[in-house]
Amino acid sequence: MQRWPSDPKVAPGGALIALWERACRGCPATIVVLDAVSGAERHRGDPRQAALAGFAWLDAQRLVLLERATEAKT
Repeated sequence: MQRWPSDPKVAPGGALIALWERACRGCPATIVVLDAVSGAERHRGDPRQAALAGFAWLDAQRLVLLERATEAKT
């Protein structure tokens, strides 16, 4: 399956990397956190749960995510 990663950010200390990933060019982005040494996936968000607008590392282990308001689904 084709992936479209972008905007990688390395955590302070260099142990983790967070990045946007899309399943296709027009697909919604999700956040993925990888172990910088092994490349193992440590976290994957669900783009169906939130419309993400940005992210930043707070420290070596904590990542803050900015969500955009979306229309409520009933």
